[in-house]
Order: sequence, then C-alpha cells, then structure tokens
Amino acid sequence: MRTLGLLVGGLLLGFVLVAVPRVASLGDAPTVQPRELNRSEIVFLTIGSGGCDICRSPELPGLLEQGLAASSSFAEANAMSIVRLGVAIDQDLDSGLELLARWGDYDVLSVGGGWLNDLASKYLWGELAGPASVPQVIISRRFVSGPPDDVYGLAGEVVLARFVGLEDLRTMADEIRGGRLEAGMRLLFPVDQGGGVGGTR
Repeated sequence: MRTLGLLVGGLLLGFVLVAVPRVASLGDAPTVQPRELNRSEIVFLTIGSGGCDICRSPELPGLLEQGLAASSSFAEANAMSIVRLGVAIDQDLDSGLELLARWGDYDVLSVGGGWLNDLASKYLWGELAGPASVPQVIISRRFVSGPPDDVYGLAGEVVLARFVGLEDLRTMADEIRGGRLEAGMRLLFPVDQGGGVGGTR
C-alpha cells in the first residue's frame, strides 16, 4: 500500500516533505520505483489546490493521465526516465492530499504552504518561474546523478512546456504527441549529442 506522504527525493529537490501516515489507506497503488541514476529524466509536475473549482473538475484526472502517457512515450523514445511530482498549495493538508489522490499516482508529493509551497515556488516564482495559476502542468528535463559515477544530485533542469488552465490541459496530450516536447528540446539543446533529441545529458 502506498503512503501518500512521501519523503522520496525531498532533500535532493530542495524541500522537505512530511510523512502523513493517516492517509496511507487512500489507495493500493504500486510502490514507487527507484530512480534511475546517471541519466536524464522527464519531470511531469502537476500543481493544484483543493479549494480551486477547476482543479476538482471530473475531466482533470483523465486529462492528466493522457498527458502523462504521452510524456512517458516521449521519454522512452529519447532514452530518458520519467518522474511524476504532485503539488497541492492548500493550507489544509487533508484537502491537498485528497485532491492529489483523485488526480492519480505520484513519485513525490509536496502539500501545504499556499502560494509559498517550497516546490511550487521554484516553478512559479523562482529559477523556473512562470504563470502563477492552477491547475497547471509543467514538463521539464533534468539530469539525475548518483553512485557509482557521481554524487547524488539533480542538475540542469529546463522547462520544455507548460499547460495552464483547463483549456490548455484539454489539448496537452495532443500537443505532446504532435511534437511540443521535441520542439522544446531542439530550442534548448540544438546540438544532438546522441541518444535522441538534444542528447542525453
């Protein structure tokens, strides 16, 4: 049984997640798989709030799963792994966890803190800043290092695409399948170093 209050990867991402064992019964999802080290990965990040009417739209879980499937196909075709991060900016932890449980399965969760949620801040106000709006999906690429080749770390993250609001999310999967992520890779990494679009590191 999967505990939704995950500590996986918290320190590496620069934020702290608190385990919340009382919500461990929310699902029977499979255990989170270990991260693949010393290769690039695609990050599929969702940001929402349980207090947001649009975030609670019955359409969203299906739209997010379709976008994740398209992103996973892109990652596989380019010799990358994929990790799914979930952020709920609710002040009420239970409300945020309930929303993310409805949205699907995650590898890492960050819940609470409002608009100053530690993980959300990175993508809304910080080094990878963009529109401060929910619901939102941010798809990025970064390199995951670890033994025996290197120390543990996450480096070189760049945003490939953002989908903000319900209308964007309705077209997300089609845009990804139509080459949206490939276009982002070519813009950011114009010289192919092998291993697919824009190289592997």
